[in-house]
Amino acid sequence: VASTRTRLHHRVNKCNSAMEAALGSKPAPGDLEVVRLKKLMSEDEWDDSAADARARSGHSLRPQAEFRPVDMPSSRGPVWRNGARGANSDESKLRGRAMQAQRGVLVARMEEELGKLRTGLIDQANMFLLRIQSSGGNERRGYHLANRAWDEVQNQGRTVRIHAQIYNMCVDKLKKLEWDHTPEGQAESLRLTNRYRRLLSTDLVCTTSTYSTRGTSDKFK
Repeated sequence: VASTRTRLHHRVNKCNSAMEAALGSKPAPGDLEVVRLKKLMSEDEWDDSAADARARSGHSLRPQAEFRPVDMPSSRGPVWRNGARGANSDESKLRGRAMQAQRGVLVARMEEELGKLRTGLIDQANMFLLRIQSSGGNERRGYHLANRAWDEVQNQGRTVRIHAQIYNMCVDKLKKLEWDHTPEGQAESLRLTNRYRRLLSTDLVCTTSTYSTRGTSDKFK
């Protein structure tokens, strides 16, 4: 773990240095926002309790590499992002191009995460059905396979939730990149807002009634 965190520290340092050179400015100390996955369902193992405990300890500890902020337009403060509005200077144009570039990256990442979500949810239903159908009508074997099926589905569900939280994190970043107040820019922001909304725990639903391994279900969607 220590060696992995050391490599991650170096990678974050390299990324932040490259962004400072590209944007022509260095963020003020504490200006970069720390981004973490937010708890989506009650069974999620991760939340901000660990970070709160570290803050309450009173010790000045080196932040863990996975919690260090990465310099991106969405991570910088609102003062920096608002500098791209209205003014026609080279610096404001540079900030607008940087936010436009990150917006494109976020949209591509969200589409990727949505695809993984759909695949993961279908895999959950398919995995459960295959386990149940392999019992061959044996009651004792069926009980054992049902328990195994639930374990496998729960493990797959953890992966689905991670993809959903990464998607929600991208949605939050996307909302911070609405700098273009022209009619065209506002229309594009509205289109993205309507297309990409935050996912809720009720959206992550997997039922065997929506998928049939034999292709005979009339409820297949």
